[in-house]
Amino acid sequence: MVAANIMGIAEALRIGSTIAEALPALRNSSVVPVVDDEGRLNGTIDAYGLLKGLVPSDGPLGLLPGIGGLEKGKVEDVMERGFASTGPEASASSLMALMEAKKALFVFVVDDGMRLLGRVTPMDILERLWEYKERQGR
Repeated sequence: MVAANIMGIAEALRIGSTIAEALPALRNSSVVPVVDDEGRLNGTIDAYGLLKGLVPSDGPLGLLPGIGGLEKGKVEDVMERGFASTGPEASASSLMALMEAKKALFVFVVDDGMRLLGRVTPMDILERLWEYKERQGR
């Protein structure tokens, strides 16, 4: 079982997307990949990252003076540039080892040019293992 057979589709945002454009994507996934115009993975964004982009570093939460940043702020300004990634031929055991090593709840699957192909979560692996077990039992 390899990553290409395990991965799910990862809805991605493009570099240049606004924070407001990222909000709907984050309703469907806790972490969203950010890609360039060629589809190469550049980073990830999550709700905490978006919030950090709106709140002044020295200011309290409340009525956010940075709320105007929803339309003006860009995801690349608040995205995380470190992420777990592997190629489509990675085994299930190497995916699990990478998740453990990086303390990641997902691994992005990319091609040799870092173009995003998909994403693997622990649940994806569990589902494929269960499907395999079910097929073997018949």
